Amino acid sequence: MNSIKGLFIYIIFSILIYLALMFILSLIEINKIPLIYHTNNFYAWKGGDSYEKFLEYDLTKHHEILFLGSSRSYRHYDPAIFENAGILAFNLGTNNQSAWGSSQIIEHYINSQNSKIIVYDLYVEAIRLPASVESSSYLISNISNNEAALDIALNMNDSKAVNLYFVRWLMQNKTSMYKEEGYQGRGFCTKQDTFDIEELIHNESLKTSNIYTPLDEKELLQLEELILKCKAKKVQLILVHSPTSKFYTVKNHVSFLQQIQPILNKYQVVFFDYAKELSIPTETHFYDYSHMNYEGVKIFNKQLIEDLQKSKIIRKKMIIE
Repeated sequence: MNSIKGLFIYIIFSILIYLALMFILSLIEINKIPLIYHTNNFYAWKGGDSYEKFLEYDLTKHHEILFLGSSRSYRHYDPAIFENAGILAFNLGTNNQSAWGSSQIIEHYINSQNSKIIVYDLYVEAIRLPASVESSSYLISNISNNEAALDIALNMNDSKAVNLYFVRWLMQNKTSMYKEEGYQGRGFCTKQDTFDIEELIHNESLKTSNIYTPLDEKELLQLEELILKCKAKKVQLILVHSPTSKFYTVKNHVSFLQQIQPILNKYQVVFFDYAKELSIPTETHFYDYSHMNYEGVKIFNKQLIEDLQKSKIIRKKMIIE
């Protein structure tokens, strides 16, 4: 009996120490940044485009298209361009958003009343590795729904995710800690920059990126779960591979398609592949090896709208200048 009582006291004491430590680390600031953020690199800060878009997004408002995916989603699809074509859209893509993270957004934010179509940016890096705390940290820290944030944290099966949610709770009365340069509203971010090709060619990480790494089996299963979740919610899912720079090779893309094709065939999902189709010049229309600048985005979005109309997925009259 005494041993059980001692164990119980030890557990309670440990919890109190943990709560006190987290509170102190969140209260003390260095250069106006809470000390907790200086202890590691997986605590995503409250703020930036992830915070702004979920604050702005109204789940009671109907959007014809919602965009999901990683950084290639929120930097490659501009809802303002779609609105100019008479299509109300919003971008819920976030940094490092995995297929699992996208499924969580669908679960908590999307239904047949507030969205007709989901466009999911299907990119190799988003499903190359299994979902992790790092890939979900922006969602846990910044989505507007506390229940959704807790659900994501608990389902990560990682104590770091629980820590992150507790930090979120402690920071709930604080305003955004930083602004994302280039945030345009409706969930979209952009850059006008171009890059120095010579610098990128000699970048070691860029050289290794040309070696194809097979997709993670768990994330492929999560992609299937995403597809099934859209079907259950009676929302049409469109998979899109947005344009790539010359550093993403045709050979790598063929390997990617070979892995993804069985899922496309199994569920008969509409897939628009622009990886190597539009020939958008890397030197002038990309700002790094993966992301287009706004000049590239305009070309791509106009083509996507035209193709959605030709396929009779949307029937708006295009009025893009």
